[in-house]
Amino acid sequence: MNEELRKKLTKEQADAYLARIGLSAERKTPDRAYLDELIRAQLRAVPFDCADVWVSGKEPSLATDDLYRKIVEKRRGGYCFELNLLFWRLLEALGFTAHLVIVHLGRPGAAPEIGIPAHCAVIATIDGLDYFADVGYGGPVPDGCVPLNGTLVNGHVSGRNGAYTVVYSIEADGSKTARFTFKNAPCDPCEIVPLNFFVARRENSGFAATLRLNLRLDNGFAELGGQKFRFRRGNTLIEKELETPAQAKDVAREYFGIPELPVRDF
Repeated sequence: MNEELRKKLTKEQADAYLARIGLSAERKTPDRAYLDELIRAQLRAVPFDCADVWVSGKEPSLATDDLYRKIVEKRRGGYCFELNLLFWRLLEALGFTAHLVIVHLGRPGAAPEIGIPAHCAVIATIDGLDYFADVGYGGPVPDGCVPLNGTLVNGHVSGRNGAYTVVYSIEADGSKTARFTFKNAPCDPCEIVPLNFFVARRENSGFAATLRLNLRLDNGFAELGGQKFRFRRGNTLIEKELETPAQAKDVAREYFGIPELPVRDF
């Protein structure tokens, strides 16, 4: 199993992944601009998608080839561990120096602002500076990378909380909310396995209880939470309550680009 987790993408797989997110297979310099381009393309092409956990109540496979088949070949999405692990593999294949980190989701107002480790993200090192990259949060996430030097970028800024690095979002009133807290130390994919098990199978797991899809759009978003679907693009707003699993499959196909979404009764 360890070997399956640590397997890297082939050039052919990386090319197909780039096509999946609408980018050319032409290799570019692994710099900040290219990292931003990759993040933004991914967020608009590959949805946050917890349907597998919702249907089975079990954790999805994190083996590289399984992630590739699901996300690239079957044009599905995934949740944080799936999306960020495969995105990390893409960055490696494109020449970036990058590593995974285990992330504690922030608890606004808590002291310290450190929740349970239930997420992961990617750190890319470019010209000696680390950048936070996350394509798997399923909510308000930076629309590009965030430098870990305290500079405000993409509505987010980094800071410190003792031994931890914190990525804060800047709210409309100028206040900061801790979103992602982590020790900036590389983790092995094997360390994600128990977190994947816990998040999918724990009592009252939101992913097992509720179907969730989320996709960023230019000037908007598409999201499905349970039976409530919302789509906004510019001045266009669609809101409707889904009544059947068949309707969820249709919405997934039309608005999230998922050809065949696994479903069960609501």
